Amino acid sequence: MKKLNIKDFKNRINSEDFDSIRDEILEKTMSLIDELFELKGIDVVDYEDEEKFIKLHEGYSEEEKLIKIRRLFYYNIYTCGDIYILIKWLTEDYEEEKSFFDEETVLVWIRNFNEYVDELDEYLSYKKEVDEIGYKNIHKEYLDKIENLCKEMLDYKNKPYDDDARLSDLFKKIELYYAYYSYQIYLLEIALIGLAPGPNIEECDKHLDNVEEYMLVKSYYEYLKNNYKEKAFIYRDFDLKEGETTTDLHMKEMEKFNNLYKKMLDFIHVKYNEDDIPHKIEGLVKEHYPYYKELIDSIYGNYNPNPTVALLTRYEDAYDIISNGYKNYEEDIKKYKESNKQ
Repeated sequence: MKKLNIKDFKNRINSEDFDSIRDEILEKTMSLIDELFELKGIDVVDYEDEEKFIKLHEGYSEEEKLIKIRRLFYYNIYTCGDIYILIKWLTEDYEEEKSFFDEETVLVWIRNFNEYVDELDEYLSYKKEVDEIGYKNIHKEYLDKIENLCKEMLDYKNKPYDDDARLSDLFKKIELYYAYYSYQIYLLEIALIGLAPGPNIEECDKHLDNVEEYMLVKSYYEYLKNNYKEKAFIYRDFDLKEGETTTDLHMKEMEKFNNLYKKMLDFIHVKYNEDDIPHKIEGLVKEHYPYYKELIDSIYGNYNPNPTVALLTRYEDAYDIISNGYKNYEEDIKKYKESNKQ
């Protein structure tokens, strides 16, 4: 499909004929959608599933059809998934926002449309490969490539694994030792079973067709293959014992901190009950060692994504700083108080 060019709309922009511009861009947008639906075998009128969509009733309106199309892209369709935003802008929101339109508005419409043309072209390119080579052959090829990559990544950090380990077990291992890439690893895992993240955390994952699955699997694989060494040592390594989980390591870290906090309170002769809950002990530490409050709070920072091993690394980094420095209490509390006065 041909892209749009702002030059072709200059005269109408100058005369503020936004209605005809909107009509043309909407028409081309719907043509693009029709082409994508045909490629994916979707009949928007008859399409239905058990969760969100039902067949449009006889005599449906264009507005009802547009609403269903928007919902399909929002909830179900990965390729050109954001096109629902452009449709809404050109239809439902058009009259309300019309008085604010200018050349920049048209530029944004065109830029968005052209991005969807690029996505469709990419889809067509991958579809040609899938049709020529066969989905099963491609899927098998990338399963082998990903298994070899996982082993390569573990070899790079001298981590043991069984040669006949299942791919799911290899994924668990590289997630443990490559926390920086945990989200990319997760995306690769779910792409292999035909899924991509939904529009937000509350919504279900989107189902991929064979072409989209190939697009994403290849993309995530190549990203990891080309980049895993760059951030391999950003986080510390944590080796799990037989039957141990990262949750077990979390619990050990919390107990380790609780014991450290008690030593810190003992050091400055602050009373507490041995049976006090860890949160209360921590509160006393932040009260009497206020210069550590920000560091302690940062351990539980709301990072997104928040890889488990990354959290363990923050535990260890903070533990080293506090355990090595808390006995400098007299000097540090004096500096803290002076800084507050200033």
